[in-house]
Amino acid sequence: MNIVPHVEALETRCLLACSILARGNVLIIRGDNTLHSILIIDDGTALGGNITVRCDGQEFNPNIAASAIRVRTGSGDDDVEYQLNRNLRTGVSRLVDVNLGEGHNAFTITLKGDLQTGSNLAIRYRGSHLDDTITATIQDNVRSGAGLSLDLNGKGGRDKVDLAFIDTAIAAGAFLSVNAHGTGQDRIFIEYGGIDEGSLSVQAKGGLGSSQILVNLDALNSGSKLRGRVQAQVLGGAGNDNLKLSVHRLDTTSPLLVDALVDGGLGRNLCQHTANVHSIRCERDFIVP
Repeated sequence: MNIVPHVEALETRCLLACSILARGNVLIIRGDNTLHSILIIDDGTALGGNITVRCDGQEFNPNIAASAIRVRTGSGDDDVEYQLNRNLRTGVSRLVDVNLGEGHNAFTITLKGDLQTGSNLAIRYRGSHLDDTITATIQDNVRSGAGLSLDLNGKGGRDKVDLAFIDTAIAAGAFLSVNAHGTGQDRIFIEYGGIDEGSLSVQAKGGLGSSQILVNLDALNSGSKLRGRVQAQVLGGAGNDNLKLSVHRLDTTSPLLVDALVDGGLGRNLCQHTANVHSIRCERDFIVP
């Protein structure tokens, strides 16, 4: 099914209770108030047909060069996954904007290709006021001048965020930014391991309830003379929080800059952190290896 990109309202293809609309270089996926299973497959190019959508068992591949993907669903319990299966090509930018309605929603991010020089991938998620699950498995490298940013907001409820960055190298002049937060009783787990010669920025923030936030960042730099940077914050909310922030350097002689803070917030909080992390408002405060 071809779509003519210069038409104002290009075409809507209905897939059961899903509809897919293309306008210019924006691909819009909409659902109604029933449960949806949506898989978005990105081939990493800026060519026509670069995005394939599988929605409720049916497949759609519009012949447009999408640079932005927007997902909007209703009040059902939705399961949405974004997959980058190949390298995001040099100079290509992609925005993935997911806003799911009220329900027990799940959002999965799977990145298997590198972000090549000068490319940019931004993923934004907005959940519901019920219990959401956000999971990411990142197996890519961020090349020189490229950027990867994740802005994940579970909103209310007992949300779970589980992010794993596996051997993710950040080149000089590149950045990786993670912002994970909610307004309820949240559980946030972030694990990073890789060579950081660029900029790694992580913020994890709890909500009004008693939250558990565990962040472990392992910079595997060895022998590198390039100055990477780690900026990390673990922030408690209004409840009695269990917080941990660990920042490790494989090679203590590498010129890695670390600026890290754990802030318990209100309530009576347990904080655990490595010696290179500052701590405030922690009623129980422990330094860990």
